[in-house]
Order: sequence, then C-alpha cells, then structure tokens
Amino acid sequence: MPAYTTIRNIIQGVYSSELEGAFKKYAEELFSLGEGEKKEFSFDGKVMTGSFDHFKDQSAMQFLSIFCRSNNLIIAHEEIACKTNEIPVAQKLITELDIEDAV
Repeated sequence: MPAYTTIRNIIQGVYSSELEGAFKKYAEELFSLGEGEKKEFSFDGKVMTGSFDHFKDQSAMQFLSIFCRSNNLIIAHEEIACKTNEIPVAQKLITELDIEDAV
C-alpha cells in the first residue's frame, strides 16, 4: 500500500481543469435517456462555509451544480466568479452541455 505522502503527491500533481473536463466527458457518456423520456434538471448554487476571509478581503467561494433527475446524476459543477451570480454560469453550462428540450 502506498504511503499517504505518495497519494498526496499524486493528487497535488492533478490539474483541476483537466480533471473537470474528464469528469464532464464521463458524465456525458452516462447521460443517455430512453426514447421519448423527458430530461429534467435541477440547478443548485452553494457557498462553501468558511471560505471567506475578511482580513484578506476574499469573498466566499460559490459553486453551481446541475443535477439530472432523469438518471440521478450530477452532470456538471462549476465555480461562480466573485463579481457575478448563478445565472451567467448556468447559461454557459446549458450551452456547453447542449441541453435542449428539457425542464
């Protein structure tokens, strides 16, 4: 069994943007519905508790997740920039994921 430092070094060497891209690609492969099934999505924004810092004037980190109710799968999540809200991020993800004809 590898030492915890080896596992830590491997995790630290992972590029988060590449991991996120691989995750989205994998989710797209799992995201298939039967003929005539309606796609249903839930969008949920969350703020990470304790992620703000008053001394460094750092805002709290916010994330938006898209959950597909049809197959119980989170198909995407993305960080929300400090000076915006969930709407532009949701619009971008809808376009990227090519979500059409959905509730």
